[in-house]
Amino acid sequence: MMAIFGIVSAIALLAVIEVPFLWKKRMSKELTIYTGLMIFGMVLAIMKSMDLPLPNPLDWVAYIYGPASKLVDKVLP
Repeated sequence: MMAIFGIVSAIALLAVIEVPFLWKKRMSKELTIYTGLMIFGMVLAIMKSMDLPLPNPLDWVAYIYGPASKLVDKVLP
């Protein structure tokens, strides 16, 4: 529970530093992307601190490129 508090506190501190600058400069696209990435990172960090299973990006790559690899193996002797 303490780890989650630390993660949320760190994210809040970063937001207090970065968001006003982006808001003043009217950088709405950057603010949207910043917010989305910070929320995504926070969720992943909380999942990791709770020892929940996290998806492996290499599994996604293997799933996408697996059929292409098999096709290349069939075409090339």
